Amino acid sequence: MKLESDDGGFVEPKRILPEQSRAARGLLGWSQTDLANRAGVTLSTVKNYEVGRSRPIRLSMKAMENALVDAGIRFINDRDDGNRYSVGVYLVWEINGNNEDRAEMPQRIIRASEDMK
Repeated sequence: MKLESDDGGFVEPKRILPEQSRAARGLLGWSQTDLANRAGVTLSTVKNYEVGRSRPIRLSMKAMENALVDAGIRFINDRDDGNRYSVGVYLVWEINGNNEDRAEMPQRIIRASEDMK
């Protein structure tokens, strides 16, 4: 993940990073095809972005981000008071007390949350 410019200066990401996209899909248990279908973009758009081969047009990038956010992903893009920048992702899953919500939850998240009890 490159957050420095060629001259060594600090560069803040203006969109989600490829690493964040891959991590978000991992939390959701989604394949690249799943993200492409949910975002309404081509599979090659997702693949090429996540390996750093190309940058999607703004509309496609926003569609990918929206699909992930709609599924409960939140992106961390924090800069401290120095030149350090923290990036990451986390999953927010709201359970309204019914088993339908729980059934939709990725199974590894359920197991991890039960282990924390």
